[in-house]
Amino acid sequence: MKPESITLIFTGVVTICTAIYSYLTYKLVRETRLSREFHLEAHMIAYLVNGDSSPDIVSLVVRNIGNGIAKNLQFKIIRDISYPACTKLKQIGIFKKTLDLFPPNHENKYILMSLQEQFNEKTEDYVEFELTYDDAITKGKKKIFRLEFNDIEGFGKITPPETYIGMISYQLEKIGKVLEKKLS
Repeated sequence: MKPESITLIFTGVVTICTAIYSYLTYKLVRETRLSREFHLEAHMIAYLVNGDSSPDIVSLVVRNIGNGIAKNLQFKIIRDISYPACTKLKQIGIFKKTLDLFPPNHENKYILMSLQEQFNEKTEDYVEFELTYDDAITKGKKKIFRLEFNDIEGFGKITPPETYIGMISYQLEKIGKVLEKKLS
């Protein structure tokens, strides 16, 4: 075999190895960038929940489930609650002004209404709002939330509650009734 052939084969092998190495380096750099972004990105969500002790109480929860800090949160109401005895979104502080910071894994909970009266009418209602915020990577993220009250209808209360916190509340209520009876 001629030395030129050996040199040509060796050059081909080195070229193929360099191409594979470059591709693997590209994938590693991309994965590192995505991992870094994951740890800097805020991800805001909003949802409705029933109360722990009173399932007829409906609350709005705004939460940052991302790993980054959300900044400059602005809420724009598209559709508010239509019942007069309920807390309107426009009455809630975060809907009135820009919120400077919202840390990771933080949540705010706002009581909106009770479903005890006018249940059918209230569960047909919904709220809709737009949330705009910044994080360390993206400026002006926009999300629209349409939260329908009938999505949480049918949740009930189990007596005694199945959660540890619920059991504490349940037992304290029983103790309070016994004390009240003995004192009167």
